[in-house]
Amino acid sequence: MYNIKYEVNLTSLKLNIKNIKDYTGCKFCAVVKGNAYGHNMAEISPKIESEVDYFGVATLSEALILRQLKISKPILIMGRCDTVLSCVENNIILTCVSMEHLQKIIDNAKGQAFNIHIKFNSGMNRLGIKSIKEFLNILKLTEQNNINILGFYTHFATAFCDTEYMNFQLKNFKRAVKVVKKHCPDILIHAANTPACFVNKNTCFDMVRIGIGMYGYAELPTGVIPPVKITPVLKISAKIIQIYSINAGERVGYGNFFIAPKPMQIGTVSMGYADGLKKANTGGFTAINGQKAQIIGSICMDMFIVNLSGISAKVGDYVYVLNGGEESNAMTIAKQCNTAVSYILTEFNYRRADFILIE
Repeated sequence: MYNIKYEVNLTSLKLNIKNIKDYTGCKFCAVVKGNAYGHNMAEISPKIESEVDYFGVATLSEALILRQLKISKPILIMGRCDTVLSCVENNIILTCVSMEHLQKIIDNAKGQAFNIHIKFNSGMNRLGIKSIKEFLNILKLTEQNNINILGFYTHFATAFCDTEYMNFQLKNFKRAVKVVKKHCPDILIHAANTPACFVNKNTCFDMVRIGIGMYGYAELPTGVIPPVKITPVLKISAKIIQIYSINAGERVGYGNFFIAPKPMQIGTVSMGYADGLKKANTGGFTAINGQKAQIIGSICMDMFIVNLSGISAKVGDYVYVLNGGEESNAMTIAKQCNTAVSYILTEFNYRRADFILIE
């Protein structure tokens, strides 16, 4: 029994998936990389397998964990992976990002057949081929080496903030798809992440790859409202382990960054930046017994301190640091820390926490 609790609401998670699937009308790839955006990939993935068509991961190690969990749905490694024999043995799909990459994995395959999706660089300039000529060269090489091209996809760089550039990428991708489909009529086409499919349904194609939206969040351009209802599924809380009454002028925490302006009641909570609570969230808010409580002083490695003045609380009560209310919603915390919500979520870890799956 630890002093930190992670609670994932499986009902809300499945409803998020259903609502997005109903809206898009296409196949659904559940993106579970980064420990399912901090939601515990090993625990939740088997529970949602029947709701989804694909799983998307970043690395071979993540893919192998899913296979060890007896997940049988297709798994796509979305990053570069050269370790093709492990993929062959475990029926894992690789992403091909270039001719050089394809030649490398052909050499590593030692004559065995394997499955790939081809990544097209439509304008993000991170991974993927940049021309139809390169696709045609890859196609020729795959035909000579018993390689199955199952999918063709891209990724949008600015769907959450700049629809004009997203549409520029979409046009580039559509031009490529037109040629690809002539050579591979049954190929699976996919492009949309959460913001893309919410901003422009024309990005959905045959399948959407949903990460952050599945977990209940959508970072969208100003003024854009999610077209479907999604609900955050993870709550994180930690116990109060000591309560003090302090006088005006007393200091709190490292560096004396907080000086009490008046007599106060404060509480020490058993969670810190080593557990994923960002130091930049100092001054942010938590929820205690339905009441808002501000973080004061500097967040420590294993603890932080809250202002309990006027709040009914005792040692042993849980303080919600994530999704105890609007003040501790991950989107609110991301704004407080001037970062992306996915960064906030993936930083949380389970080094000393109880994980509870609410079904």
